Amino acid sequence: MERLLLGACHAFGVVVVLYTMWMLLSSVLLLTLVVVGVMMSCRFVARHLDSCLPVDGRVVLITGCDTGIGHESAVAAAQRGLTVVAGCLNKDSEGASRLAAIKRVHVLQLDVTSDDSIQAALEEVTKLCDDKGLWAVVNNAGFNRQAPVELMSMDTFRHVADVMLFGTVRVTKAFLPLIRQAKGRVVTMSSDRGMMSPANSAAYCIAKHGIETFSDVLQEEMTRFDVTVCILQPGHFGAATAIINPQAVDAMRASLERDLQRCTEEVQMTYHGQRTVDDVVQKFVGSKDYSPSDVTPVVHAVMHALLSTRPAHRYPVHGTTGPVDWGIVLGQIKPLVPDKVLPWIQTLVMVRK
Repeated sequence: MERLLLGACHAFGVVVVLYTMWMLLSSVLLLTLVVVGVMMSCRFVARHLDSCLPVDGRVVLITGCDTGIGHESAVAAAQRGLTVVAGCLNKDSEGASRLAAIKRVHVLQLDVTSDDSIQAALEEVTKLCDDKGLWAVVNNAGFNRQAPVELMSMDTFRHVADVMLFGTVRVTKAFLPLIRQAKGRVVTMSSDRGMMSPANSAAYCIAKHGIETFSDVLQEEMTRFDVTVCILQPGHFGAATAIINPQAVDAMRASLERDLQRCTEEVQMTYHGQRTVDDVVQKFVGSKDYSPSDVTPVVHAVMHALLSTRPAHRYPVHGTTGPVDWGIVLGQIKPLVPDKVLPWIQTLVMVRK
């Protein structure tokens, strides 16, 4: 009987502890959601109380305009009266051809991994700007590769960083003198992956976290020149861009299979070889089911960053078909949540994509 009572007391104690932990976790989650909600409401009100700058012949350069966010931002900027230099990786692409037909849009061939290409673009943009300088650069060029760290080759890590991180640095450095002249803006496309670090996204997250740090440092250095630096942090808009189109999916699979063949036999067996490739690709393609069908919210944020009299330093943009983009929410509350609690919350809200 004594053992039975002790066992019952022990079980009751465990239940009390677990219940207390759950209530504490729920309270922390609720509190952080309230804080984030208040912050977002204040930000929403502030954005709608400010005013827009006059267009006044301002020139902006946008990279990665072949498709997606870059393409739609170029269209929107031209419609607002800005002179747009649309950097396209392939100036003969369908997207580039559509942009070339729009008034005030100048399409340029621009490879952000090539110093020569950037220098050629700089010379063309300088001619357009006259003596006014360049109002803004929108760093948007990018792509995605996913794989477990052990399966991803160093070549893939370098390629992702070269396009998204060092491409951003190259373009920004080249055009900063013109931007300083105009006391303009540097607008860079980060992601919720610049705040969070889910599995299979190491290369992409490294680039996006690097973009965040680069932009923070740049803002510190550019404040004395009256240059504003803005970071856009969209959630998942893959189905509305070229990130999950058939060509991108084929490229993702080919990259995974190529990297897998470079791994040792032990690593291939540990990760079940082709099965992991299929799982990663299937999850990547399946993510389009909870992606919005257009990038309008991101384009609105880009335009606010370009023309608002009170631009924000960071623009988190919710991107999901559900009521809440948990990737954005968790990214914002991450500094407030203990490291060992965060994975529980991620699992609870199924944020891993």
